[in-house]
Amino acid sequence: MSRKSQLALKPTQQAIYRLLMSVFVVAYSLAPTANAVGTTGDFGKELSRTTSLHHFQVDKEKYIGQRFEFNCPAKTVRDKDQGIYGTDVYPASAPICVAAQHAGAVGVDGGPITLQLNPGVSEYLGSIRNDVESSDFPGTGLSIMFLTDATRGELDSLQREWAPHLKWKDKFSQSGLANIRLTGQRFVFNCPSAPSSLAGRRVYGTDSYPLNGYVCMSAVHAGQITKSGGFVLIQMDPALDGKFAGSIRNGIESKNGPKSARSISFPGGGDHGTAVSGAAPFEEIDPKVLEGEKAGGFLKKSAKSLLSQ
Repeated sequence: MSRKSQLALKPTQQAIYRLLMSVFVVAYSLAPTANAVGTTGDFGKELSRTTSLHHFQVDKEKYIGQRFEFNCPAKTVRDKDQGIYGTDVYPASAPICVAAQHAGAVGVDGGPITLQLNPGVSEYLGSIRNDVESSDFPGTGLSIMFLTDATRGELDSLQREWAPHLKWKDKFSQSGLANIRLTGQRFVFNCPSAPSSLAGRRVYGTDSYPLNGYVCMSAVHAGQITKSGGFVLIQMDPALDGKFAGSIRNGIESKNGPKSARSISFPGGGDHGTAVSGAAPFEEIDPKVLEGEKAGGFLKKSAKSLLSQ
């Protein structure tokens, strides 16, 4: 309402108008800002015992090989642990925290867990583990496993197998993973050897880089790989407080850049070792892979062999 219109109101009407506006301002200030820039969206919240990957819309083929980190709540006497199938490998539709307890990735007191989305298996056979009973189930196209000391080698191998192969002109914003709801999550890519000329490709920032930055060149500048290429671990971060500051590192000169809505970083610099996390293939997925025919280790074993361990 304009100032002129306000003056045309009677005193009683003006008082009511001011009261309504004050209520609106207070309500707006107290309202939650879901998925605002600088937050991790739903991923940063504690799950319920029944939450599955479908809640986050990441139970899709393009996320095969990607890892997600969650916080599970403590189990209560009211919780009914139903809908669990398989042993060590579970359908992607499984309630995350119940499956994590069955797998031994978390206890009844809850806590942080990391899971990886993988190709499915031909069948799931149930078992009783850690006070949770799982059942048999037919094969599915997608499955999940939890990151533990026992599964780390297998999951690292699968993750590297499914890491998308980039070109030096590819930007993170083009990867299909730059959804604001994934802020705080980590992803793995495979960079080839650098081309003979990198002319025309600029890098902005130091340690933190723009969302639309060149992945492989930024990774070299950050010290995670050399121009010979290799696997890179990227974390999608909230916006920086200030602008991107340039520097000269590892044979790459980066420039100063303006603020952006979000940023990327390379955790661990050049000492990331096998600490890979999350990857989603750009190319079309072979249907045979989704049937588990290509996967090894846990995914290739029959449910009977799993139960006999």
